[in-house]
Amino acid sequence: MSANYLWLGLFLVLWAVVFLIVPRERIVTLLMPSFLGGTVIALITNLIGVSILGMWRFPVALLPLFGIPLFMLLAYMPEMLIFLHYWEHLPGGTAEKGIYLATFGFLNTAVAYFAVIMGYLIFIRWNFIYFFLLSVVLHALAVVIFTTPQLRNAFRKV
Repeated sequence: MSANYLWLGLFLVLWAVVFLIVPRERIVTLLMPSFLGGTVIALITNLIGVSILGMWRFPVALLPLFGIPLFMLLAYMPEMLIFLHYWEHLPGGTAEKGIYLATFGFLNTAVAYFAVIMGYLIFIRWNFIYFFLLSVVLHALAVVIFTTPQLRNAFRKV
């Protein structure tokens, strides 16, 4: 697959998975939280990492947005939708939730690993351990934001 289409392919595959495994009413409920928790947080993180600090870069993008592939940013929306949907179905224990957070951190790091290996992503002053930790922290942040009752009610009104 051409570097131009990798992120588009990931975006389309993730949306196909969403439509296969997440009930339609949950998709509608989680659209705004997944957009904010996925795409917007990914945009902010990448603006800081790529444009401001120069920690990593994307050599080729189909539709770049400040040097960041647009479809890579958009691919975080279905990923976050799946994450938030199943978060609410986890047993109450913190061990299960910690493993779930770590699993999504690992999956994001695996995608980054293959992107680096194939030349779609270049780490300059960054590495996979940092990537994993950042992914876990950002997913935990999304959980805090979107599962706090007051914030959840505010997003339902939007």
